[in-house]
Amino acid sequence: MSKFLVLLLSVSLMATTVSFAEEDIDPALKDVQDLLRTESKRNEAIKADPKAQQADSFALQAVGGNQQLKNEVYDVSADIMATVQKLSGGDTAKMQQLLQKALQNPGEFLKSLPADQQAKIRGIANQVQKNKSSAQAAPKP
Repeated sequence: MSKFLVLLLSVSLMATTVSFAEEDIDPALKDVQDLLRTESKRNEAIKADPKAQQADSFALQAVGGNQQLKNEVYDVSADIMATVQKLSGGDTAKMQQLLQKALQNPGEFLKSLPADQQAKIRGIANQVQKNKSSAQAAPKP
């Protein structure tokens, strides 16, 4: 479970590298969320940034190569961005600090998230585990 939370936090942290002024935090957050949720926009941004390419590759690997689950990771990451903004009072420096701290203690951060976000994260983790178990149980040719 913590592996997936670290993944989500990494994707969220990558998204916060988009620079924006303090007074534009809400519109900027909406832009970042749109970027995370819209595959075509996300792919454009990923092509332009080696760190984003690395995070995207990590995301796909973490979900066993399942593109649909990777999209779900990005979707919940967009939700987490709104929570991080709220928890930090919209202060971008505090947002970065909160995400860094969350990477150090993912389990504690998970507890700070709303129940629906926790459920989404657990759902993704459970589906990955189920897919992994099915692949291991499948007969080898």
